[in-house]
Amino acid sequence: MNGGHTKRLDWSRLQLLTICFILSFLTLPLNAQNNKEVEKAMNKNKTLKQQIEALENDTTTLYNQIVENRRQLQQKKEKVKTLRAQNDAANHLSAEQITALQTAVDSLEKRNNILKTQYDSISKEKEKKYAELDGLNIKVSEMDMYSDIQLKQQYEQNQTLFSKRYSELDGKQVNNLAAHTADYKKMEGFAEYEKQVRFMQQNKTLYDECVSALNNKYDAVKVQQLRDQLEPLRVNKENKAQGFYKLNTAQFNEIDSIDIRLSRYKGGIRELQTIMKKVNNDPEIAKLRKEGKNRSECVKAIGKYVEKEATTRKKDWKNQSVVERYFNMVPYLDKAYKAYKHQLNANPFKTTDIEKEILSYEL
Repeated sequence: MNGGHTKRLDWSRLQLLTICFILSFLTLPLNAQNNKEVEKAMNKNKTLKQQIEALENDTTTLYNQIVENRRQLQQKKEKVKTLRAQNDAANHLSAEQITALQTAVDSLEKRNNILKTQYDSISKEKEKKYAELDGLNIKVSEMDMYSDIQLKQQYEQNQTLFSKRYSELDGKQVNNLAAHTADYKKMEGFAEYEKQVRFMQQNKTLYDECVSALNNKYDAVKVQQLRDQLEPLRVNKENKAQGFYKLNTAQFNEIDSIDIRLSRYKGGIRELQTIMKKVNNDPEIAKLRKEGKNRSECVKAIGKYVEKEATTRKKDWKNQSVVERYFNMVPYLDKAYKAYKHQLNANPFKTTDIEKEILSYEL
């Protein structure tokens, strides 16, 4: 080995460090991460990095062995030279001793050649890995371009959600879309896209809160707050600068419908209370309950209010009944009404649990 080998090794190590540095910052863009080809390339990239590092360690070890071997060889050669000179002058050493020393020198030279061969072989292997890594980086670059296409397609697909009815949207999907809005900041029209995503998320959240309110116990304050928030959507006046976009017909009808349902919640509670009070205040029913004997007659008397009056259509309600106008519009009331009928049918002589709950509301 000479100074040239050292320079080549230093240059190889510099190249390796540079490549490793680049590899440590190599990332793949959004939407390609689930692609099998990208995952395969990333795994291959990692494997090559590990292989190159292992080869570097091997070449470093060999280089140190070669340096040490060369130092010992040089010492032996100098000793042989000195001993030969001394022997020539004083005839001091035997031929066997000189031969043994020369054999040691020859052995070191042979070992040095083997180490050089191993070093050159590993160096060539490293060069192959470098070439393979370069090819992989080109492949990853091509995948980046493919990923950009995927990103654009996803960007366009996301915008189709803006026209969907809020009942058709998945809340988690919308929230996830909003959380990753910045992923599309390089796309054309991003500023408006960002506003539309926020507008969609706000409306979806509001719609879900309205649905929840209709399915749970009546909360007058909450219902009014929700209706106040729905009002701008029902006006439906577009103002893009403030991030307000006009609803399409399907969306508007859905928002209008949910507002109507909320508006009938209080009236539905009142109607159900009225039915319950009529049942409780009816003299015939009171008598039958007191006697506690004739179940079928009691059920029949109760049905006059719970069944007949609740399902009688009224002209001033556009030919709708209490059930149609109120109970069918509010899931909580629909469930309460059905539970009330079921409990009375099971035991018409007993005050029902749902009755206590409904009559507790102060309207």
